[in-house]
Amino acid sequence: MKTTAAPVNPRTDPDWVSKHPRYRHSHQWLDRRDLAMARRIAEKIREKPELMEVPRRVLRRWKRLHRPWPPALREWERILAKNTTERILNILTQDNDEGQRLRQSDPFIGILTEKERMWFLENYEEDTVGTRSQGRQ
Repeated sequence: MKTTAAPVNPRTDPDWVSKHPRYRHSHQWLDRRDLAMARRIAEKIREKPELMEVPRRVLRRWKRLHRPWPPALREWERILAKNTTERILNILTQDNDEGQRLRQSDPFIGILTEKERMWFLENYEEDTVGTRSQGRQ
């Protein structure tokens, strides 16, 4: 008979955050995972440039839904309007504070398949030489 651990209860366990699977990683780890996802997105767009229409379409939809229009989304709107595809992908995949900030609100939803996205969310780990798993499925 298989036993399972009791669910984490934030009311009775002061260490619940460290035990909860959703919060088991540091912000730095999450930023690295998000950067790896962004790099995979950029790779897919380079392979199939027509995918650049996806973030533009997402921004148009978000603009209809969000009032007032948030500054982060206005910034992405400017980035997409004023830059080449390669420059946009370089901005998306910057490995610095600006890149991390921009990835928090990027409109590249739908570029990764659900299978790829779930792989990153459930299985991403850094390998021992500091490179990142790419989530190719």
